[in-house]
Amino acid sequence: MFICGLASGQFIIYNFYTCDSEPYFTNKPHNMRIRGIDWAEDDMGFTTAGADGNVFFFDMQMLRFKGSRLQEKDYNSKSLGANSGFTDVANIPGTSEAIVVGGSSKVCKTSDSKNSCDAKAQI
Repeated sequence: MFICGLASGQFIIYNFYTCDSEPYFTNKPHNMRIRGIDWAEDDMGFTTAGADGNVFFFDMQMLRFKGSRLQEKDYNSKSLGANSGFTDVANIPGTSEAIVVGGSSKVCKTSDSKNSCDAKAQI
């Protein structure tokens, strides 16, 4: 499977071999462009980061049967003290967390927003 993020904030998941997409694999979680998508280590979920400053975590089974995301893990850039969106996301292997890069050049773990670091020299 692969994901296409659209400028509208919508994503569509396609079958890699057939290019088919089921209706329940189309979702619009973000209000603005999706800038980063990263699959989970076991390919059973993924994380999206948007220009709207939100990070959302998805479980494939929950998306298929309920049409929703793991809302208790939602994360927003306002916790960084910034109103800008995120530019990318990377899941941390072996955990249920992600590292996000903000438009204000900050890097932080989704569960540890108070300890963000300046990323200008690191990226």
